Amino acid sequence: MFIAHRGNNGMGFRENSVSAFMNCFNTSYIDGVEMDVRLTRDGVVVVSHGDLFDGKVIGKTKYSKLGIDSLDYVLSCLSNKKKIIIDVKGNDLGIVDKLYSVLVRYDYQFYICSFNYDIVSLFKEKYSTYKVGLIIGYMLNTDRINNSFDFNLIHYNLVKRIGNKESFVWTVNDKFVYDIVKKYSSFIITDKAYLLHE
Repeated sequence: MFIAHRGNNGMGFRENSVSAFMNCFNTSYIDGVEMDVRLTRDGVVVVSHGDLFDGKVIGKTKYSKLGIDSLDYVLSCLSNKKKIIIDVKGNDLGIVDKLYSVLVRYDYQFYICSFNYDIVSLFKEKYSTYKVGLIIGYMLNTDRINNSFDFNLIHYNLVKRIGNKESFVWTVNDKFVYDIVKKYSSFIITDKAYLLHE
């Protein structure tokens, strides 16, 4: 099962963009997308990996001054037929309620995750009907692989430590790594599903 990392699939679309996600939703061999979200100064959940957009710090700028897509707008352009993994960026716990207020409007297959243990803990505590997981890798959360969350997002270097928990392996972009990790998990996050699915 291939999950398109930030909507990437070698088609030239800007990552984390509506056009990238729509392309993935219309591609048969892609089973879902991963997207990154942040909170603007005035509490709008927007889709962005980095904390800067056009040179402006997202968390310190009002939504109307950014020209970036809100999560609500992105989701309104998609459908409920594929998995949507939402990677919550930053450390602002206020994003938990703001994110929920957007997600509750859509009957999609959401998986909520973050490197930030406090964010995923709070989301799981308050909104337990959603699947919530911890991102593990780059020396972060490696001591928390055995946790009480619904799933893990785990870097491919740690794939042998997955265990029995549902896990998504990131970011697998070549066939050599893919051939190794597919033995441990059927959920592969990749920028290159077009290359791996053949």
